[in-house]
Amino acid sequence: MVGYVRVWLILVFAVILTGARSIAAQTGAIGGVVTDAQTGSPISGAQVAVLGTSVAIRGSLSNDAGAYRLVGLDAGVYTVAVTRLGYERREFQSVNVTAGETTNLPIGMSVAVFELDRVIITESRGQEQKALDAPASVAVVNLRDIEERPTLTAQEQLKALPGVDVATTGIVSGAAVARGFNNVFSGALLTLTDNRYAAVPSLRVNTAFLIPTVNEDISRIEVLLGPASALYGPNSANGVMHIISKAPFESKGTTLSIAGGERSIVRGALRHAGTFGERFGYKLSGQIMRGEDWNFTDPVEEQARADAIEAGANPDTLKIGRRDFDVDRVTGEARIDYKFSDNADVILSTGLARAGSALEMTGIGTAQSIDWQYNFYQARARWNRLFVQGFLNTSNSGDTYILRTGQPIRDKSRVSVGQAQHGFDIGKRQSFIYGIDLQRTDPRTDSTINGRNEQDDDINEVGGYLHSETKLSRFFDIFLSARVDDHSRIEDPVFSPRAAIVFKPIENQNFRLTYNRAFSTPTTNNLFLDLEVQRLDARLPYFVRAVGVPENGFRFRRDCGGGLCVRSPFVPDPSAFLPNDIAVFFPVLKGLLFAQGVDIRAVPNPTSAQVGMVLGRLNSATGRFDRITAADVEDIDRLRPTISNVYELGYKGIIGKRLLLAADVYREKREDFVGPLIVESPNAFVDSASLATYLAAVFQGGGAPAPVAQAQARGIANAVKGIPLATVTPDSRLTNSPNLLVTYRNFGELDLWGADMAAEAIVTDRFALSGTYSWVSDDFFDSDEGGGAFGVALNAPKSKGSIGARFRDDGSGFSAETRGRFQKGFPMNSGVFIGQVESYSLVDVSASYRLPFTPGLQISLNVQNIFDDKHIEFIGAPELGRLAIMQAQYTFDFLSPRK
Repeated sequence: MVGYVRVWLILVFAVILTGARSIAAQTGAIGGVVTDAQTGSPISGAQVAVLGTSVAIRGSLSNDAGAYRLVGLDAGVYTVAVTRLGYERREFQSVNVTAGETTNLPIGMSVAVFELDRVIITESRGQEQKALDAPASVAVVNLRDIEERPTLTAQEQLKALPGVDVATTGIVSGAAVARGFNNVFSGALLTLTDNRYAAVPSLRVNTAFLIPTVNEDISRIEVLLGPASALYGPNSANGVMHIISKAPFESKGTTLSIAGGERSIVRGALRHAGTFGERFGYKLSGQIMRGEDWNFTDPVEEQARADAIEAGANPDTLKIGRRDFDVDRVTGEARIDYKFSDNADVILSTGLARAGSALEMTGIGTAQSIDWQYNFYQARARWNRLFVQGFLNTSNSGDTYILRTGQPIRDKSRVSVGQAQHGFDIGKRQSFIYGIDLQRTDPRTDSTINGRNEQDDDINEVGGYLHSETKLSRFFDIFLSARVDDHSRIEDPVFSPRAAIVFKPIENQNFRLTYNRAFSTPTTNNLFLDLEVQRLDARLPYFVRAVGVPENGFRFRRDCGGGLCVRSPFVPDPSAFLPNDIAVFFPVLKGLLFAQGVDIRAVPNPTSAQVGMVLGRLNSATGRFDRITAADVEDIDRLRPTISNVYELGYKGIIGKRLLLAADVYREKREDFVGPLIVESPNAFVDSASLATYLAAVFQGGGAPAPVAQAQARGIANAVKGIPLATVTPDSRLTNSPNLLVTYRNFGELDLWGADMAAEAIVTDRFALSGTYSWVSDDFFDSDEGGGAFGVALNAPKSKGSIGARFRDDGSGFSAETRGRFQKGFPMNSGVFIGQVESYSLVDVSASYRLPFTPGLQISLNVQNIFDDKHIEFIGAPELGRLAIMQAQYTFDFLSPRK
């Protein structure tokens, strides 16, 4: 694979060298002053950029006097774009530049009340463009939405976006994904913060309360629907969520927030940004939050706790079932920026998030997080269109434990990443972006998660990509991307192409047709998990053990007496393979019955022709054993990456400057989908019917009357029919005991259709309406649809939507919004959490007021589920009700004057 990557990189650089062009001997410039169109006062921190084919090729920030200057421009005609937090984006076309001269371009900006066309960077991986022009479906939560809608995590801001599924499981916990295939403990939605992976390292789970960025520091949140592997590589097949923070040069000043609400919520946050001169900027932010989570009682936890206490455990120190509903969270970040020029800078940042107490659902039951801390260290640099960065994410799970078993979870894992990207244009119609990503995942779990795999669980990944954008004509653009990735634990490299054609018949109208081939690699849990999930029954010597799939998979032996091989805890060597034959287990039955006061030691051992054995697989949903046959026991192959092929037709347009419409229709085919944890090893039971017949004949032969003999035989057979005598386990070092195996496997091909729609109408300058609707063709895939013997759940609704109304009056400083959300029920199958989530409809309201007598002071109220409609959003999660949060936010000048 090293040679393959080398050839790939040589080809990429060959394209670059071919497209290199000479620099003109003499250049021109564009300059001017940026002002507020209403007051005429200068605006500092405005981003002024010259656009090339579609991305910025020169950029400048306006200074405290509002002045800006773009230099080094070849003579020609350019498009200039201007953006500033809180203001409407402006674009100037046909700006002439003459060699040796400076073109004066004064810029007036208006405060943004309602934004229909927003600026994004996620779709093109860092290059700024209008959302309307993007060859993909991108939804944006902007700065003003975030300021007016106080939430405890950034994830809560996504609930009204089209195509996004957010399942709330607590006041700070939940799972979000784009276009379904959600899960507990999910990392399916690639989550970034300022171009950095935000998931917990190694576990690759998006834990909302462990993201350090405070709401006060968020500029916007972009969500890319659909696959993005061609640029972002593995684990972006379910879309990308990108949290983009404010740059200190654009947001100087201090913001203090104090919030309180239901569930005993108290939150305090502070953000300060400033500059020294025009080259050095810095910012600091942090928050403290406390609250009480919704209560929930897990019957499995309660039973396990009762069994442990009955066995002699001290209830005061026993961790099983010991839930702490208090939530305690602290986060902080620091960042410094240094600008060498308008087109070159270096940014250093670090941050931490610490959950003193929180609850997080996992595939093996809910975990009680205690003092879990997440840290990151990031360095990035930009020079013109060259971008390089490196970052390190670390995790320390503190005293976290699994509630169903009390087992500690120690995670001190880390992920280190290096990335480089560059872009260039050939003429005015062709643009290229290319780059390389290097990633090392280093799990460190002290054998509490990865068990016997602890010494061999590192993962190295390398990927390279090339992205091309071509302006075929005034109306058509074509986008082509290709990426190759190598994963040290996957057998073959993965190729991810993308193609899109965009048709823009008139300004602000965009039709697109796209194809994406994306992939997701198995997680460290999929590959290396090795821990005990729970005891099968307090009266039986069996445990349920979750194990990742090794490189050679799992193979069940079938050479014991001509059938499946089993292991039993009732024989001297529990690791020995045995034939599934009554001749082996009848002596075991005699011993078990004798211990209960039933003596059949004199009964001769039957043959397999007289008494049979049957197989039953534990059903995680019912807790009972479902009868299966030997043919239902299938080997488990080495895990392969999940491949998604998506075809999408989309439209986005602005009509009459007041109506934004967006619609996407897509078809997705997923191959080798990695399912949730499922019980794979069945247990062996005696066939009660043939046992009763055999015993009745023996008792009658001993002189007992037929009715008495038959009654005694039935009683004995019924007493032992539910006792698992052995387990069918694979032949592997990880499964060398009779414990039940819970693991993962690839399923077949899943095929579904879907559609996302969104509309926003500016009715007046103060009033707007909006709505969204999303639909998918299926929410459960059975064995006939590629879901295997157990089926695969979407863990998301087939249909959902929202409708909202918003009022904003900048003159009075008052704004208000109401939004109704509904979603259809769906079947859920995620680890040990299996069941039916019921449909629900909710109404959210929010209001905000900027006090005129205290400039910079804003009071905001956000009420989710105002009518307190009780509902659950995931099986195993608590019943949710109303959650109201009120916040006072004061922004003022401190040390660094704001303009």
